[in-house]
Formats: sequence, C-alpha cells, structure tokens
Amino acid sequence: MALESISLQPNQQWNSDLGSLSVVHVVDRQHPRGLKVQLLVAADGEENYYDLHEGDTFPVAGAPWKLDRILTHDDVRWTVLLEKVT
Repeated sequence: MALESISLQPNQQWNSDLGSLSVVHVVDRQHPRGLKVQLLVAADGEENYYDLHEGDTFPVAGAPWKLDRILTHDDVRWTVLLEKVT
C-alpha cells in the first residue's frame, strides 16, 4: 500500500525512502488564511523550505503533497497533517 498521509508534531522528523520531512515553525501572524507552517523537505539530495497554509501544495521526490490541516492542542502543541495529492 502506498503512503498517502503523514502526521507531524513538534520535535518530530518523518523519514522514508522518499526523503525526510519536519516542521520548523508553526506561526500565527494574524494572516487572513490562518496559521502558517514552515516545512523542511529533504529529498533527492536537496533541502527545501516551504511556507505553507492549509491547502497549499509542495513537492516530495517529484510527487505533489498538500498541507491538509493544522490541529492546535494548546499554545505549544500542534499536529500538522500532510496528504499526497492524487
């Protein structure tokens, strides 16, 4: 079964043969689109940072993924949900 979703929390890095992903920051800057996530994607020998809001897309090893949701549990705990775009 192919990987379809990834869940990330603070101080967590996700690793697989596709690459590595981690959330650098979750920031609330009173943006009209809500919370912003800075995501680090290390794949294909490159490291790329992406500033994302819910619904934004980014590549992982040539495949499109999207920031599906940001769940906040309190001021310092959150979960970022990523989904592969099919």
